[in-house]
Order: sequence, then structure tokens, then C-alpha cells
Amino acid sequence: MHGSPTSSHLRVFASSNSLQVTYQLSMASPAPSGMATQRPWFFRFPPEMISLIVSFLPNKDVKSLRLTCKALGEITPFSSSRVFLSANSLNIQVFRAVADHPKFRQEITEIIWDDARFVSAPLIWENVHPTIDPQSIDAQIPLKACWEYYLQILNDQTTVIESQDDEKAFLYGLERFPRLKRVTVTPAAHGWLFTPLYETPMIRAFPYGFNYLIPRGWHFDQTEGQVIEPLLWSEVTEEYKELWRGARIALRVLSQVKKHNFSELSFDSKQLHTGINFRIFDQPCEEYNHFAAIIKRPGFRRLHLSLLTSSSGYWAGFQSGYFHQAVSLARELTDIYLSTTFNLGSLSSLGDPPIPLKEVLPIKEWPNLCNLALSRFSVDTSELMDILKLLPSSLRSIELEFIEFPFDESCLIGLLERMREELNWAERDQLKPTVTIAMEGHRR
Repeated sequence: MHGSPTSSHLRVFASSNSLQVTYQLSMASPAPSGMATQRPWFFRFPPEMISLIVSFLPNKDVKSLRLTCKALGEITPFSSSRVFLSANSLNIQVFRAVADHPKFRQEITEIIWDDARFVSAPLIWENVHPTIDPQSIDAQIPLKACWEYYLQILNDQTTVIESQDDEKAFLYGLERFPRLKRVTVTPAAHGWLFTPLYETPMIRAFPYGFNYLIPRGWHFDQTEGQVIEPLLWSEVTEEYKELWRGARIALRVLSQVKKHNFSELSFDSKQLHTGINFRIFDQPCEEYNHFAAIIKRPGFRRLHLSLLTSSSGYWAGFQSGYFHQAVSLARELTDIYLSTTFNLGSLSSLGDPPIPLKEVLPIKEWPNLCNLALSRFSVDTSELMDILKLLPSSLRSIELEFIEFPFDESCLIGLLERMREELNWAERDQLKPTVTIAMEGHRR
């Protein structure tokens, strides 16, 4: 476009797989003296069309677009529904800045707590078995620079933990986010090298090519395919419990906060071989009491719980009855996702008894249940069928991931046949439940 001090170019690239939108703002020659300044042609689009174009951009590009000029900053919508928190001063700084913003704080619906921490000494190289893309190696900064930057993050983490600034920020956010409905705590925010699961402010600030030992939260074995056995919670040290530092803070603070309407709690391992130590359900303890206080709150609707169980069939955390007792308090529950570390890194568990589902799932106490998901459970087919028959008419979906049938040769096929023949879902007038099943593939 010609004849204006500011020349705008809009490029739209479409293909069968994606749509890319690029907006470029470049300075042209100043307009001759006396010539009226023309409004860039891009602004002639109606606001609805601009919003549609911008909706294809990730938030980081929307931020850049808003900075190109004042007019775009005013008409370009920006929305962020989640904020990140961890034992890092930059994450805390951004978290508090959002909490203090008059507009953005109103949009936050989820807090994601990165519960992984950097360690003071790397593991022995031979124990990690790293595999790095050669092209990535070319992008790395020098090892000495990586180590110096790593030490800065480690020292900052120590300072935050000593001052408890992350806990203070979490409490402040609960007071400042009126629409908050979900709190997620995960040990897997860093994903894999150069491919983080969440681009937190800390991770976005890493220098390009920064190569570091990926931190994992909770009790985690860095050796591929191995599961660490959970220790008896009533006998462990405080240092061991602090492996779940973020999770414990979330439980304690959320159980005590009074004026808030959050309704979803997620402790999500993201398929890592770890989870919340399920031995907290052996007998009442501080963490168990906090958990029970949270899910019995009026309006609590969604629970995602990854559990660090034994890789074999030792289920004291379920057989004690305390887990059943706690989750039965969530009378308004609509969604529940439970996963264990059963049969991960262990061949001896194949002959172990199944998990007693009736001692785990108080189905009759969940009259509004819509979505049920179980991952890595060893089950008895008949008992699972009894559970399915008790599910309320509100049910919309069932997910079964990596389920074991130790004493049933027909396994999955037998379950599906019984579901078809014994459940009355086909006769329902309303929406029928969907069934999703994931099975183990061929391993190396």
C-alpha cells in the first residue's frame, strides 16, 4: 500500500494442515508536507475480522503484534486464561504482575504449578543415557555458559524456597483471580530437552540452545522405564515429603482458603512414572486431611489424581478404606481421572491380584458423574462391570488406559462383549456414553 507514513502488509498462508497469519508493519518515507495522513488499510477491517485473524496466533505473537503500534494495541484482543508458578523469581514476578493487572486478572481460570526443581549436582552421565538431535547440538551455547546459567537458576530457586515467596504468591493469586476454577500441579512442565510442556516465563527466558538436566518433580527415577517404590508416609522424613513441595503447599492453602470458588484440582504426572505418594491414604495424616477438606467443598467437580503406587500389586493405600472415604465426600463430582504406576518397570506384577475397584470408587456417592477415566489399573472384569452398571445416567464418557486383566484370558474382548450385552446404554434416549480405550503398543 502506498501514500501513508506507515505501510502495512497482511500475509495469509493457507494449506490443508494449517493457517498462518503474519502482520508486518514497516516504516515508509514520510508523507509530503501538507498531505493528509491516511489510516493504514489494515484498520479498515471491522473489529470482528481482526479478532478472527488474530485468533490464529499464539499468545506470544499476539503480544508482539500489540506492540507494533498504539492502534493495534487497542483493538487487538489478548486473552490468557492461565498463569504459571514455581520456585523461580521470574515466574513469581510475572504471576504477581498478572494478579495486579485490572483486566488480565479477571480472565485467569487456571494456575499451573511447576513442581519440578533443579538439583545441585547432575546425575552420572552413564545413568541418564541422553539422546540429543545432532541439529540441536549445533545450537547449543558453550557448556561453561550453560553451567553458569544453571547455577543462577539453582541459587534463585534456593532463595525462593527459603523465603517461601512462591507460597505467598499462590495465596495472593487466589485472592486476586475471581474466575479461577482449576489448580494444576505437575512434575513435567519442562517436558524434554528443547521441547517444554509449558513455556513458563522462566523457560521462555532461557538463552537459545541452553542445554540442562531436565528437572522432574515428586519421587522420580531418571532411569528410563523404572518406578521408585513409595515409602510409608507415616515413617518418612520431612525432606522426603518435600519432594512434593508444590503439591503439599497447594493442598494446605486450598484447604484453608474460605472465599473462593475453584472447583477443579489436578495432580497430573503427564504420563511420567510418578505421582502423589498414595501411602498418604494408609491412615489419616496432614496431607490426607487437607485433601478431604478440599474435595468436600460445595461445588467441587473435577479431580485428576496421578498416584505413585507400587509397580506390583500392593494396594494398602486403597485397602485401608481412607481413599474411598475421602473421595466419597465429593458429592457434586462430575469428572474423575485416576492413574497409578502399576506394572511400570515391573514384570512380577503380572500375577498380582487386581485392584479392588469397589473399595476405590464410591460410584453411588457421585450421582452427577459425567466422565470416568482409569489409567494403569489391574482389574477384575466382573467387578469392573459391576462398577459400570452403577454409573448414573449423567455419564458421558469412559476412558480406560493400559488396563490389566490378570485372571481373565478373554481380557479386553470379553469386557467389550459384556458391555454390549449387559449395559442398557443402547436403549437410552439421551446422549449415549463414549468409550475410549488405550492399549500398550509394542515395546523395544
